[in-house]
Amino acid sequence: MLEHKPDEQLNTAASGSGRDFTLDEIMAEFGSAAPPSPPPEDEEDVRIWQPRSREEPAAPEPAPEPEEDPAEKRRLFSRRKQKPPKSVPPSPVEDEDADDEFWETAQSPRLRLLPRLRRFDPEDEDEVASPPEPPTPEEALEEYRRRFRRLRPMAVVSWCLMLLTLAAVVISLSPWSFAQYLPVPLCNKITLAVLLVQCILALDPLSRGIREMIRGRFTVPGMLVLTAAVTAVQGFSTLHHSDTSFAVTGAFLVTLGLWGEYLAVSARLRTLVLVMNMENPKAAARFPQVWKEKDVLCRVEADLSRLTRDLDSRSNGEKAVDTTALILTAASLAVAGLLALRGGADFLWAWDLLLLGACPIGGALAFSRTFCLASKYLKSCGAALAGYDGALRLSGEAAVALTDDDLFSRQHLSLNGIKVFGDFSAERLLGYAVALLQRSGAKSLFRTFDEVLTEQNGPHYRTGDFRTYEAGGLGGQVQNDVVLLGGLGFMDLMGVQVPMDTRLKQALYISVNGVAEGVFAISYHPSDAVRSGLSALLSCRKIEPVLATQDPLITPALVKQKYGLPGDFLEYPAGKDRAALATAAEGEGEQGAYLSRDSFLSFSVAVAVGRQLRRSVSLAFALAMLAAVIGFLLLTVMAVVNARAAADAVTLLVYHMIWLVPVGLLTRRIRK
Repeated sequence: MLEHKPDEQLNTAASGSGRDFTLDEIMAEFGSAAPPSPPPEDEEDVRIWQPRSREEPAAPEPAPEPEEDPAEKRRLFSRRKQKPPKSVPPSPVEDEDADDEFWETAQSPRLRLLPRLRRFDPEDEDEVASPPEPPTPEEALEEYRRRFRRLRPMAVVSWCLMLLTLAAVVISLSPWSFAQYLPVPLCNKITLAVLLVQCILALDPLSRGIREMIRGRFTVPGMLVLTAAVTAVQGFSTLHHSDTSFAVTGAFLVTLGLWGEYLAVSARLRTLVLVMNMENPKAAARFPQVWKEKDVLCRVEADLSRLTRDLDSRSNGEKAVDTTALILTAASLAVAGLLALRGGADFLWAWDLLLLGACPIGGALAFSRTFCLASKYLKSCGAALAGYDGALRLSGEAAVALTDDDLFSRQHLSLNGIKVFGDFSAERLLGYAVALLQRSGAKSLFRTFDEVLTEQNGPHYRTGDFRTYEAGGLGGQVQNDVVLLGGLGFMDLMGVQVPMDTRLKQALYISVNGVAEGVFAISYHPSDAVRSGLSALLSCRKIEPVLATQDPLITPALVKQKYGLPGDFLEYPAGKDRAALATAAEGEGEQGAYLSRDSFLSFSVAVAVGRQLRRSVSLAFALAMLAAVIGFLLLTVMAVVNARAAADAVTLLVYHMIWLVPVGLLTRRIRK
């Protein structure tokens, strides 16, 4: 028996009957009456909202509009009247607020006159604080190509103008008779015009300085913009003076700033071109605390995801120079203001003098010139540094893992001959040796033996119960035979008797079931490229080369004999540690340089050049800051005593040139 459920609607029509029952018939069948239909509600007054100024008097309530058909009653907004309580009469303010409240109809689309502000939730903090994604290497390559094509002619024209300006200054100040054709006032006009042209040519670094100042960061390009502006204003005020204007000094600083920008762009472009043309790039990476709580440098597969970010990174030295520029700019303004208040010197002259002397222009060349020279040198070795951050990852105290392929690759290793002592065939002994070497990780030695075995059509076996020994030997079970493979010293320690007439140092002996069955004579040929790479690592401080070889015959004595290195140059850890170092490159490391070919020379030179770059850049930045501070102090004394004859444009030029000499020598050391 069916029960009536008030919350459900039951349809008693038989399926397929073709007749639908009404609600009244269904209710009559169950003995209930149909619910009374609700009384019709009054239609809402719908109209388009029109904005109204608050200063105008309130207009009378408009007459109600005639009702429309439901099909035509679709408007953008609908209004609901809010009736105030009967006891309180409605106020004009409440009426106005009531007219401003609107609800959207169900049929109308969502339309907003003003954008709605989204509430800031705590989980949105990461989204706001996260920096924008760096461009891809392909996008960065195209951008640097455009900038290089634009900056190269500008840098050349800028240097030509600078040389002509220096010649004009020398002519105007010379004591000879032809100086009358170029008096000082005319020279001041020429240098001022050259300064304005130089500012137009150096639009890239100057605009970058302006953008950084807008973002609240004061850098060396920002100080260069301020210095050029003050120098130009001061030059206009001294066009007809007999003293040489400071415009020539300002033009010289702007030229150096443009040259530094050009060198930085060319170095980054050269790095990107080299890396993007690599077919199977490798990388020199740093792995933290792998051996004796020391970081280890190894070769890994390259990952180019951080390349553009590393190239645009700023060093700590650059940040220190920017801070120095900000402090000296504020100090120069304060000193010039105090001197002007005391009446000892002209404010504009004193401020321009202090800005020109305190500008750390060497900071614009410290990294860009060094990185440009490093990229040129590494290009010949098939390597590229990942900017300053890449050089920083390769610096500091670390160990370098030297594997079998690093020291003696397959091309520099050969099997000279096989001598059999017992009843086993040479092919079978060679197959036993290949089975053990395959499990050992000695790739070069395994490939050498395997090629000979393949040429002889020898059998291949599998090794069971494989083990390595601290004495430099291998052992395992092959074809139910206990096989040992190692050098002469290993056989003596294991108690295996070796014939006296075949005791060789560079040879691998094989014993089966405790009996010496054969010997393999091996030759190790030194490589000039590996010798150069080891010499490059030997010149680095705080670098400790560690043997991570699996070849039982490659020991520090063999490396010293073949490459002529000092005996204490290499570390030779235990077998387990060597195996751990050999597999350290399988993890994730911090990549500092990219290699076009998987060679030890490219790797070692990249490490050496990266460490040298970091050291040279740090010293160059320190010299730039020292020159700025000393220049500010000296020129402050000259401004206090109002020594206009000594503090002229030529003196400032000579001062900056003197300090640029050691900066240039430091940045050039990267080639040695």
